[in-house]
Amino acid sequence: MAADYKVRRIAKAALNVAAELGVVDDFLDRFELLDRTFRDNKSFRHLMITHRIPLEQKMKVLRRAFGGNLSELEYEILQLLIVQNLGVKLPAVARSLIMLARARDVRMEVTIFTPEPMAGKDLNDLGKRIEANIGRPLRIMGVADPDLLGGVKLRLGNTLVDGSLARRLEMLRQELV
Repeated sequence: MAADYKVRRIAKAALNVAAELGVVDDFLDRFELLDRTFRDNKSFRHLMITHRIPLEQKMKVLRRAFGGNLSELEYEILQLLIVQNLGVKLPAVARSLIMLARARDVRMEVTIFTPEPMAGKDLNDLGKRIEANIGRPLRIMGVADPDLLGGVKLRLGNTLVDGSLARRLEMLRQELV
């Protein structure tokens, strides 16, 4: 129970620092990377949990393994988890971060489905146009859907807007019949 309390406190403090630095989205992305790595990589899990390797050596290994993929904030959180013997709780910290970020975030999530991956600039430009039409800030995520022949599908929260070629052809067929 005390570990869960510590996990929430660490997540809340880390998210506050990320917000002050203006890097919340990037921070969450990098922490999701850490969470996936923890779940998929036995060596990383062992490194975070073992007491046999000194802290300094663990941090050197982590910096060598992740390099520039992590910021100093993530390295500091990893170090804090190791020092407090909470390395095994890294996935719980990631879940807490996501829940806290969603609770404080006023942006609606929008997923843009396209036949091929969109370049980051194009995705942001389309997202800004959608934001302007809706009148509220959005969190944009692009997904390549090879089943789409052309056009775009948008998922705004729980609403699906289908502007795909298949949907347009279906609407045309209905008009003609």
